[in-house]
Amino acid sequence: MPSLNALNKALEKVNSDVFDGVHCHSSYIGLKKIDGKYTDEECVVIAVQVKLPEDELRARNIPLVQAEYSFGGEKIKTDVVELPMMKPLILYINPGESQAVFCHNSPVPSGVECTNERANWVGTLGGMPMRLKDGRIVALTNWHVGVVSGGKVGDRIVQPGAGRNDSERYQIGRLCRWNPITSSKRNTMDVCLLNCYSERYKGSFVSHRMYSVGESSPDIATPTLRQRVIKYGRTTSLTRGQVVGINAKTSVSYGSFVATFYDQVVVEGVGTGFSAAGDSGSSTCEDGTLKKHSLLFAGGGGTTILSPVGPIKLWAEGEFIKVK
Repeated sequence: MPSLNALNKALEKVNSDVFDGVHCHSSYIGLKKIDGKYTDEECVVIAVQVKLPEDELRARNIPLVQAEYSFGGEKIKTDVVELPMMKPLILYINPGESQAVFCHNSPVPSGVECTNERANWVGTLGGMPMRLKDGRIVALTNWHVGVVSGGKVGDRIVQPGAGRNDSERYQIGRLCRWNPITSSKRNTMDVCLLNCYSERYKGSFVSHRMYSVGESSPDIATPTLRQRVIKYGRTTSLTRGQVVGINAKTSVSYGSFVATFYDQVVVEGVGTGFSAAGDSGSSTCEDGTLKKHSLLFAGGGGTTILSPVGPIKLWAEGEFIKVK
């Protein structure tokens, strides 16, 4: 089995040679497939929107993918797969439309539906409450779930969703910080923080529990290939998956622009699909240990893209807490 160092060097070479964010829109260290089934062989996976014959690739001036790279005597194979361009997994809804997962108890677990009170879409509350250095208690969801055009600090993040959010009873928290996504920078996460301290409850309005699962651990699980994960999302509820890609570079279409993300995690469902529209913002845990793992934000073609929790915690400068 090739070393991680050699795999990363091969991945860097692939990104330099063939990644264009359009035809080749994703690349990562993954597992090679033969006849549609995963093998144990670790390789560099290149995702393209459509596989084309060599003569057409040359006619379009699209670089060819090498079948194999060699670094320090180690041979690294490549695997080209067809996948659509990744997209954020929010769900657009009509005002007053009946929605899925909500909870009016306090504290609210991760996995419930949430949105900005001014939005016409819904996603999922990632939860994972943290105490920041300044003492504030915050929870997580995606930037594209919680921040609308012209969004500002103090915007209400509510559940169960647009059209039924005219009461403080539905408030989860208030927007307090986010990491903007742009087409011109090296994006590493799609996240926003919600100030979820409640005067009424004298503590966090968001729990460290996952809806229908139970308490998540304050510890962090580092993403690795073949790792099993679990998540609860607004649309697909409880699903299990396997990490099939790490250190991913991937382009995500936000409609009006395309953003490139680095160092992401790729997951596929086990037994069923892992995610669908409306699941953006879901937190995932390592299956079995329930250690915090990643934050779901995009997908397509049966594949889900997630941001590792470790860098999010460093960006937020907080510590995960348990909520009584």
